[in-house]
Amino acid sequence: MADTTTGDARAPRSLILLASAAAFGLLALFGWLGAPEGHSYVNNMPWYAAFEAAFYDGAPYPRRLDGLWFGLGGLDFFFYGPLPFWTAALLGRPLCVGCDTGTAFALGGAWLIIFSAPAFYLLARRWMGPWAAAAGAAVYALAPYHLMMDWFVRQAAGEMAAYIFFPLMAHFFTRLADDGRGGRGFALAFGGMILCHLPSALLAVHVMGALFLFIAWTKRDDRRAVVLLGARAAAWGAAGAAATALYWMPAVALLNDVSPQVLFGPYYVPSNWFFFDGAPEPDPKTTIPIRTMLVYALVACGAALAVGAAKIACLRLWIAGPLLVSVFLMSPLSALIWEHWIIASVQFPWRMMIFVDLPLALSAGYLVSALAETWREGGPLRLRAGAAATAGAFALFTAYASVWPYAMETIRDGRALDGAYKQGGAIEYFPEEMMSEATAIVKAGGNFEFDTWRGVVGDFYGEAETASAHLALDRRNPRVLRLALPAGETALIPIPYWKHWRARDLGSGAPIELAASTPAGMIEIAAVAEARQIQIYLPAHWSERVGGLLSWLALAGLFAGPLRAQLAHRRRAKAFATNSGQAA
Repeated sequence: MADTTTGDARAPRSLILLASAAAFGLLALFGWLGAPEGHSYVNNMPWYAAFEAAFYDGAPYPRRLDGLWFGLGGLDFFFYGPLPFWTAALLGRPLCVGCDTGTAFALGGAWLIIFSAPAFYLLARRWMGPWAAAAGAAVYALAPYHLMMDWFVRQAAGEMAAYIFFPLMAHFFTRLADDGRGGRGFALAFGGMILCHLPSALLAVHVMGALFLFIAWTKRDDRRAVVLLGARAAAWGAAGAAATALYWMPAVALLNDVSPQVLFGPYYVPSNWFFFDGAPEPDPKTTIPIRTMLVYALVACGAALAVGAAKIACLRLWIAGPLLVSVFLMSPLSALIWEHWIIASVQFPWRMMIFVDLPLALSAGYLVSALAETWREGGPLRLRAGAAATAGAFALFTAYASVWPYAMETIRDGRALDGAYKQGGAIEYFPEEMMSEATAIVKAGGNFEFDTWRGVVGDFYGEAETASAHLALDRRNPRVLRLALPAGETALIPIPYWKHWRARDLGSGAPIELAASTPAGMIEIAAVAEARQIQIYLPAHWSERVGGLLSWLALAGLFAGPLRAQLAHRRRAKAFATNSGQAA
């Protein structure tokens, strides 16, 4: 990768002004439209409403949210990435303090798209001028899958946030390959992707691994350089993973203590979603436009490689590499991998599309650059570049046209549902004791729609709320509850039983036994002879403690070097000033 030259990433003032205006326009548009009713709308809205409430009540990282499921609470953020919701709470809500939940969340989504553009620009400036890199950044931010499918149709907030970090990983990995520098940036970029979306981070590891193997094959005559690159990338990647262990370690360790098995139906089997196998997918309404977008990317990337991008080895790697890996993993050629490897946990092979948009945007930027360079020269080069750019533009139009009708269906007045946001969450994050009872009722009725699950859980809540003694929540800590238990009464608490809950008598400190009620699977406390004040709490799991310690150690290690360098620079500057004053 020695042919790579890092360009000046600074943008002209006029470009900065144009980008700022575009960002303002996107924020205004998303604020006006509100959150679209995409596939994940039923999860994202209650998640964000409950997350934001807990966040502003003083819980900076609320894993349990007491605002979900009518007030039953949910364990969802033990498992789902927090970064998109932090973004909405910290940057979306302040722009519209009195707005409804959907509008604040939509503004957070706009920020995720906006941030993806400069992340891509940093990478693209290695090979092209500022305006061509900006054109590629615009394509990356507004690509059909990124904008139309991931936001409007699917409302996949975690994937959208991951778009910010993959080009940063590519940029810093390229620096590692060039001169061994950029490792800290690579670690932070990978850590950011983990905090966004674990499935995307897992797939990113495989994409980067495949690219490394290709580099190792092309540089097989320089084994020392290959070994150093592999060791550096692995070490810095491990540092990024360690820095975010406070999130992913509990998410992995506790997953079997909830109900992921509810998602193991045919809809979630990866082999049912392969492209180009001649079999219909479970949801053609989703996959038909995605296949069109994939073909569009192949056309655009092929056009860029044909007019000269193939001559630049490093650019060729980032255009062809992620594209070919993605096509392979979305086709039946990869069936054995999906059947016998960990990536089966990501469920949908077409999640690889977030890695297709990077080569697509690089190709778009290169086509703009090639067309600008050959325009004044005329002749065959201009004709060739113009034909390639036209093919790419036509493919872009076709891809947008394929998804536009589905995207427009999701634009609703979601504000009307604002009061119902608390009545939901992800059913796969219910504890097994409650999920087994709910599943039996839903199966008996034969209707597996979300509203059926919500109705069953609502009935459970009504039963527990009626029978409950006085219960008080700690707004600053959703993991602590206080209960006034009268003498001689059995308490049925409107909280799903989970084996990790604990209770103690606030007077004596003695532990109190908790049980799962039948049939609802709620927390139940047996009758006592005397009235008691009881604290019910969810202590930190070992994975939270170990993950938190790893994160602090890793972050300290990542920033210790720059901090020492800064302090040393200040000491040298002070010594120089002192010596200069004495000399004078």
